[in-house]
Amino acid sequence: RSRWDWKIVDQNPFFSPDLQMISVWEDYLDKIRKEKSSVGAIIEIVAENVPAGLGAPIYGKLDQDIAALIMSINAVKGVEIGEGFSVASMTGTETS
Repeated sequence: RSRWDWKIVDQNPFFSPDLQMISVWEDYLDKIRKEKSSVGAIIEIVAENVPAGLGAPIYGKLDQDIAALIMSINAVKGVEIGEGFSVASMTGTETS
């Protein structure tokens, strides 16, 4: 993240803040396109300065709303929030 530049996000087809990765992705996706194939992806969304207590404690939780919106996108198969899927292999003490 140290090399990210948010000013270039709207200036490339990947909306990437990482200038070095743009040509890597272009070359990779051009190769995949020529093979008449497709790829999957992992997308990371970072929310900063979110006010504490946003959402309701049981129904109407913010992470519930985020997951529902993301899962409504065709082909999305999973959403991780916080420790995400790795929590399944942790004890309660480890997650506290």
